[in-house]
Amino acid sequence: MGCPRNLRGQPYIAPAVPLADSVSLAPIKRSPARRGVLITGRYRANYPHLRSVMSFPLQKHIKSSVVACIIDEQQRILLTKRSIPPFFGKWVMPGGKIDHGETMHQALKREVDEEVGLQVSVETLIDVYEHIGIGERQDHYIILYYRALPLSFELNINPAELSEARWFSAHELVELDVPPGSRHILSIVFPDQPWNHLAAPNYTTEFELPGGSAAEESE
Repeated sequence: MGCPRNLRGQPYIAPAVPLADSVSLAPIKRSPARRGVLITGRYRANYPHLRSVMSFPLQKHIKSSVVACIIDEQQRILLTKRSIPPFFGKWVMPGGKIDHGETMHQALKREVDEEVGLQVSVETLIDVYEHIGIGERQDHYIILYYRALPLSFELNINPAELSEARWFSAHELVELDVPPGSRHILSIVFPDQPWNHLAAPNYTTEFELPGGSAAEESE
């Protein structure tokens, strides 16, 4: 193929675009739902369509959490009483969000260490719950409940999240103020107890989400 030419038969030379003078790749400060790049100067004037092309909505992600059912050799389970939402004033198992780049086991060990100061060995997966359509963004959560064995026993609770942590025998669990999801898990771990008023976790409420409410996750 020969050199492209204009209508006069002269060689066509593409105009230079001064990128350094005309383009800034700084993020646009918009609502959390949108991100993009800022097109400025002559570049935006010459190519106005690129601003709409290069701006795109933030993709939604599935958010995952892990919860530890820590059971010692005496078949006691460790529960914590929350001092902040979610689960304020209720007894729950330690747990929280999986950070980017963490394995599920790494996240579980980190959350247990941060909340109660224990080292644990992760055992078997007990159950998995999904919560779909949470909050205004209709977020999707997956919560994995693992059985864990304590490797240390000196409790050191995080006062920013917890008011108390203690070991409970199976017969003490039935009368505790425990969220429905946690109560359902306890009934799987300790099936011989007289569990009354069992209900599956509420798939539409933020109070079944460990490590943060739906409002916090949406920010």
